[in-house]
This record gives sequence, structure tokens and C-alpha cells, in this order.
Amino acid sequence: MSFENVKQFFAQAGADDKILTFEQSSATVEEAAEDVGCEPKQIAKTMAFYVDGHPIVIVMAGDARTDNRRFKDTFHQKAKMIPTEQVEEAVGHAPGGVCPFAVRPGVAVYLDESLKRFDFVYPAAGSDHSAVKLTIPELEKFSSCREWVDVTRGWQEETRRRNGIVVFGAAFMDIKGYPLSQMIPDGRNAGRVLQTHGGVSRNIVEDIGNVELRPTYVSVVDNTSAGTDIIEKLKRHQINTDYILRRENGLGIWLAIFNKDGDVAASISSRPDLSDLSQVLKDRGDEIIGGADSVVVEIDMDPPLLKKIFELADRYGKKVYAAVSNMSIALERRDFMKRTDCVVCNREEAGLLFSEDYSATVPEDLMRIISHKIEMAQFPKMVVTLGAQGAVYADKDGGCGICPAPSVRVADTTGAGDAFFAGVAIGLTYGKTLRESCVIGTRLASSAIATKENVCPRFLPSEFGLQPGGFPPENA
Repeated sequence: MSFENVKQFFAQAGADDKILTFEQSSATVEEAAEDVGCEPKQIAKTMAFYVDGHPIVIVMAGDARTDNRRFKDTFHQKAKMIPTEQVEEAVGHAPGGVCPFAVRPGVAVYLDESLKRFDFVYPAAGSDHSAVKLTIPELEKFSSCREWVDVTRGWQEETRRRNGIVVFGAAFMDIKGYPLSQMIPDGRNAGRVLQTHGGVSRNIVEDIGNVELRPTYVSVVDNTSAGTDIIEKLKRHQINTDYILRRENGLGIWLAIFNKDGDVAASISSRPDLSDLSQVLKDRGDEIIGGADSVVVEIDMDPPLLKKIFELADRYGKKVYAAVSNMSIALERRDFMKRTDCVVCNREEAGLLFSEDYSATVPEDLMRIISHKIEMAQFPKMVVTLGAQGAVYADKDGGCGICPAPSVRVADTTGAGDAFFAGVAIGLTYGKTLRESCVIGTRLASSAIATKENVCPRFLPSEFGLQPGGFPPENA
């Protein structure tokens, strides 16, 4: 009778041709997959639970398993499956044929996120010798689902693509002014004005892409041609842009005036609103972070976004590296800094962080100071860049050192710190020591400041002892 009810349900909807019947049993996922001729994970199995004493059904992929923690987060109680002998009376279908169609009145239907990766899925049709071939929109329509939920595990590892180093932060358009002669701070200056793509995180992800490591960028741009240009350029550098949103006023602006030495004389910026990324993390955070080799964040992003990113990183055991774009804001995020694997900042920012003046401190002394400071602050690792003097680094176990900078002709110093950070993140992600990572950072930074671009030129992973996928060769 259950099968007849489902058949009548689809006939009334003019879709009875979607029902498949078999001579062999389709009661299990494996049997149904063999009957249909699909992979077992495409079988949409329907599980029955009691929630607040009422029956519900959740349709999930054949390779998914109920995750008790996620179930409790969603329904605010432990998962309690309906006993086998009670299933037919509770939902209207017997075990082996349970489906989300023609269920008893009052039975709520939920669809699990594990189904969204397929073009077609195959739920049962009320008996253990039947199935229905449906697209995901058709499944939503015919099941009259209450909502989508994320209550399963076990399928993500197999299906999750590798996202490389995942970078979160704001994208900017940089407007740069270069004087033709000595700049007059309070007067008018003749010169050149250039527009380039910028932003700390955007620069970092392009630097990583320029080492051919295929990172992922999670950000917001606007709906103008500038936003389109940023996305298209990132794609050309083999950067995954699937998680970039387009919103009005989604692009930041940085206006800077340079002196003849290539240093910034003055600047002002307008930051974009990244709050919509919270929905991206809610909908696709497991997919993004679960497939990451590591995570890079601008530590001065809004706390709710940082909190969610760190929660996901903890869930999947991913290391987080913190970049600083505004230390005055980042000071309010010290609790997050303790949870990062490495913080990278410049000398002035380190002074703000520890409420001291390091402007005249020589590298040898600063190295020892930073080593002591991070031990007291409980930061796992820290690197402080010193411009032409290179960088100092330290870890919580007492290791520290100085990484000198090569002598190069400076064209534009903007982007050098971002390139250095990218090198450090690359090295630490793919098995290098902190010192080796700083050497990679120094090389990228020195190449970036020799041009008027905000990023480093192209390198091969092998130039840093890495394979194309990032990790060191097995015989390295």
C-alpha cells in the first residue's frame, strides 16, 4: 500500500514516469545502487527520528552517517532513531522503502547537505523494490522539505576537493601617486597616478598563486568592472574564486602617496563590509576549511567571522596563520592571536602589540625581546619584519633567529610585507622550519619591491624545495 500511495502521489503531480521498479531487492544502499546502476552515495536514504516526541525524516546521501554533535546543534537534542518496528506506523512507510513522499500528516521532512553534490539522487518509492530518479530541485519540490540541514559526516573527506591554502580577507583597489621629483608634503606635486589591485589578503593569495600552489580566496568584491577584473586576474593565477561574493560597496579603496625612495608618505583607506561572508561560512564552511591545507586570516576582521573560522579550523585540525592589516584593530583580537600557529607583523606593529618602542632596537636585541614576549603572551610563533634589515623570528619553545634581507633596488615597498607573509605561510604549511619559511618569505618580498606591482613575480614550487602540490618531495 505504501508503494501505491507514492505512485499515486507522483501520478497526481504528472511525474509518475520518474518511478523505477526492480525485480531484485533495493532495501539497502548497496542493493539499490546495483539496481539503479549508480554509485552507492547517490542513493538518497531516508532516516526516521523522534524529535520532541514527534517523527521526522531526514534524507541523506548513501555514504553519509548521522553526526550526533551536528544533530544536537540543529535539533537541540540527541539523535533518537525510531525503532524498526515503529517506523511504518510513525511515518507511513516500512523499513527498506522509507522515503520522503506521501508520509503521514505531521511528519516533517529535512534534506541533508550531503545530497547537494549530485545532479541526480535516488530515494526509495515506498517499497523495497523501487526508487525515484530526481534532481535536487525536484527532490525539494516533491518532498515538501521543511529545510536543509547539515547533520551528517563521513562523506566530506571523500568528496571534498583540495583548496590549498585558504585565504580570508578584504580586496582593495589601490590608487598610488608617485612624484616626479622631491615631494612637497603641503604643496602640489606633479607625478604619476596608478591603479592596481590590492588589499593585504588579496596580495597574499596572489603571491601564493604565483608560486603555483593553487590557493583559495574567500572575500567580497563589488559589482563594477573593477570587481570583475580582480576575479578574472585571480583566476589567471590559478586561484580558486568560487567563494568570492559580489556586493555593492564590496571593494575597499586605498589611496597612497609615495616619496622618491618608494616609501609610503601618507595614505588613507576605506574598508569594505565582509559581514556577508558569515553566510558563506554557514553554508559552505565545512567544504572550504575541510579541504584546506592551512588557513590565512586577516586578524583584524570582525570577531564573529574570526570565531567561526577558528571553530572550523579546530574541527578539521587546520593551522591558522594571522596577517595584520591594521594593528590598532588587531590589538582587540589578542585572544585569537594565541590560537594562530604564527603571527607575522612589522617592527612598528610589534611595538603596538607589546606597548613598546622598537624603532631603534637592533635585530639581535629584538630577536631576544620577541622570544621572551611570545612566551609570556603564549603565541606559538611570531615573525617581525624589519625592512632592509630582514626579519627576526621566534617560537614558544625558545627557538629564535635573524633572517637577513638581500640588497635590491626598491621600486615600490607596498606589497613586500604581504609577499613575505605569503612565503612564511607557504613554508610552514608545507613542512618547512620557521627559519626556512622566513627565507622563502624574504625571497618573495625582495622580488616584490623590485617592481611597481603589489605582488611577487612567478616562481616554481621546486625553487623552494616543494612539489607542485606544495609538499616536499619524498626524498627531500
